[in-house]
Amino acid sequence: LQAYIIWAMTEYFRGNYQKTLQICEENDEFANKLQVRFWSSLKDLLQAMSYLAIGNLDASWNFLAQVEDRQKNYPTEKIAMHAWKVKGDFFRMLGERDKAAQYYRELISDPARNFTTIDSRFTLGTMLLSDGNAEGMVWLMEAIREADEQHLAGIALRARTVKAFSLATSDTLETFELECRSLMEKIKESGLYVFLSEEMISAHSAGLRQDADRVLSLTLEMLETRHSYNNIWEELYLLNRVLNLNGRENKDNRKIRERIKELIKQLAANAMTPVARNALQKYRKKRGE
Repeated sequence: LQAYIIWAMTEYFRGNYQKTLQICEENDEFANKLQVRFWSSLKDLLQAMSYLAIGNLDASWNFLAQVEDRQKNYPTEKIAMHAWKVKGDFFRMLGERDKAAQYYRELISDPARNFTTIDSRFTLGTMLLSDGNAEGMVWLMEAIREADEQHLAGIALRARTVKAFSLATSDTLETFELECRSLMEKIKESGLYVFLSEEMISAHSAGLRQDADRVLSLTLEMLETRHSYNNIWEELYLLNRVLNLNGRENKDNRKIRERIKELIKQLAANAMTPVARNALQKYRKKRGE
């Protein structure tokens, strides 16, 4: 069981969420027979994280509940802490950023320095920076420093990527592009998945040059050339970016709106539990639906 769960975890961090779920599901019976709390909880946590990535809110929340129930007498263990982190991610994905921040800040206040508390610094920092809050850079820099100390390459690479995008200016485009391409090489070598591409780098540079048409063109290219998105939230991000960039109502926008409706419908089909349904209703209301 241990070997299979480590394999599933490896696939998750490579962005292969369906493969993660397949491995976990194939070992459900084995895990139930063994009743090893740590490995059963880690399996359920990986399923919760993978279902969240692909947009099955009910399954994600239910697996988190199973982990919390199994770990209720061990709240300071890393598994229990990470389940709390994923709850924050759940609400962040659905736009409840204040609620998500409460989960991250509670974990950050813990004196432990482990994957979860450092990842919480990274996630909170990224979220705050995307909202224009300079406090985010404080948490991002802490995440980089602590990830380096703990040899957590995945967090360090993601945090350095966000830092590069956040600090780039029209005067530092060459440095920004060189740094990002260097990071892309390291990401490739690591085998980890990070939401970064050549088009994203070029689009950010174009935005800093005030070339909105080029940003729109590159974002559309990303959507058209990448037909399959493992992560529903990444596709929604790019689709909404196109709508924000393209103020004119045209064929592209109509196509984008239709795709967004399809994805929201997909989310709604798997949001029947009260917490998932309420969170999605708030998400749709914010979108004006």
